[in-house]
Amino acid sequence: MKNYPLAVQIWLIFASITLGVTLLLALLFPWALRSFFTKEIYAQIEASQDVFLAYATSSVDGWEDKGLLKRELERQNVRAVTHVIFRENGKVIGGKALPESLVKMLNEDIGEQLADVQQYVRPVEDESIYYVIRRETLAGKTIYLVSYVWNSYLNGLVSTLLWRLILIMAAVLLISWLPCLWLARYLTRPLVEMEQRVKRIADRDWSEPFVLERADEIGRLAGSIERMRERLVSQNEKQQSFLQQVSHELKTPVMVIRSYAQSILDGIFPKGDIPGSVRVIDEEAERLEERIRGLLYITKLEYLEQQSSRKLFRLDELVVEVWDRLKWKRTDVDWSCSAEAVTISGDPEQWKVAVENLLDNQMRYAQKKITLALGQKNGNAELRIGNDGPPIPEEKTEHLFNRFSKGEKGEFGLGLAIVKQIVQLHHARIQVENGAGEVFFVISIPLMKR
Repeated sequence: MKNYPLAVQIWLIFASITLGVTLLLALLFPWALRSFFTKEIYAQIEASQDVFLAYATSSVDGWEDKGLLKRELERQNVRAVTHVIFRENGKVIGGKALPESLVKMLNEDIGEQLADVQQYVRPVEDESIYYVIRRETLAGKTIYLVSYVWNSYLNGLVSTLLWRLILIMAAVLLISWLPCLWLARYLTRPLVEMEQRVKRIADRDWSEPFVLERADEIGRLAGSIERMRERLVSQNEKQQSFLQQVSHELKTPVMVIRSYAQSILDGIFPKGDIPGSVRVIDEEAERLEERIRGLLYITKLEYLEQQSSRKLFRLDELVVEVWDRLKWKRTDVDWSCSAEAVTISGDPEQWKVAVENLLDNQMRYAQKKITLALGQKNGNAELRIGNDGPPIPEEKTEHLFNRFSKGEKGEFGLGLAIVKQIVQLHHARIQVENGAGEVFFVISIPLMKR
């Protein structure tokens, strides 16, 4: 069934449920109708007896002598209820002639009956008979009024009504299948539309927005598809831009290396001698290696966004270790470090790379001093790293952390982009602040709640 279209599956489910309910009702109706009509027959018999006895004003002997009893019984023997009167001695004094076996059975019931009115049902040959025996006293004499209905009458009522109900249910069942089919198509129409749109997105045709004005689960699914489309569009734009930037960044050192190598092969030394020319090739190779290493780390971070491994560690110890290792690269500036004891949850190796890249950026622009401060503020760990270099214009702070963003000295790099991605992986925030003669990179990291 799962291989059929969803509309057909929904219709089949509706049809199966309605058909099952119809069959169940068809099985239960005979029992329910028979039980109902049995009670109604007994009620009808007793009501007929009440009507008959309301006319019993003469003595039983008088009715028998004048033929009044016979006429009254014939008048009351309507609607399948038949009356027979028994004397106390078992003699039948009025009513239709009954088989001797039935008369004997009725006399036995009369003899055993203790209540004034009692209901019976007995098998008689191939049928059943429903009857009520009522004891009454008329003109000082006790009589027994036996009123009965044959089972054929009950079966006729049940079968007639049952067939009518079955026909009605069958008609309703057949008629309801058309609305069910329409409902199935109505429910699956937006799913079909979403399927077509997802196919287009899979074929990279994602320029057209997908809007489905619904507030139910289907509408929320459509909203998720639209958000996916937007992210794919954004990711594609970033990827195209990134590829252009990468090709430009890698092309320059490769061109320099090839041109210098070709010149050396031709016996020409661009720097005057072989060592100077080879040194340029080595510098460009190192620059190329740095770019490739940055690209590989960016790719690694994108993978770790889904496979992040975290643990508790002392951020202050990590910061001080990186600080002590890098401060010897620029001994001409004043290094100032203040770190409080702070424990965070995250990946220590990633944070080490982030701090290294930030300090490397400070060393590039610092004139006389580089400062680092780690503490706690508003329930977060706050890391401030700054230098006394030129301020960063406000319009450039938004693009500062983009990949291959151009710096003040005309350099392109991935360092700050890597920092931004690490910060985002740890649900932290980074911003740039221009102070009095200083530029600070401020990272706010959520602390573990105890």
